Amino acid sequence: MRLTEHQQKVIRKATKDVFGSSATVRLFGSRVDDSLRGGDIDLLVECLEPIEDAGQMSAKLVAQIQTRLGDQKIDVICTWPGSKRLSVHRSAIETGIVL
Repeated sequence: MRLTEHQQKVIRKATKDVFGSSATVRLFGSRVDDSLRGGDIDLLVECLEPIEDAGQMSAKLVAQIQTRLGDQKIDVICTWPGSKRLSVHRSAIETGIVL
């Protein structure tokens, strides 16, 4: 995984601050592969309760992470029980690493 312990801690804290203490966050995509270089930070936030405005909450999460880590490309997708699962969600769950 190509995130430092500090970056992981910041992402976990920001996720809890925005989505609540029951949310979990997974890193997926190119940053999971140590043999690659660069790439954006792809995050899947898994919630136990439905989210009314996932887009707004995701933007808030990105803003908090960027405030603490600096300007970086960060993509956030969300899932919760009953939400529509796309192939990207399934892939993130299968290949992602819980932070």
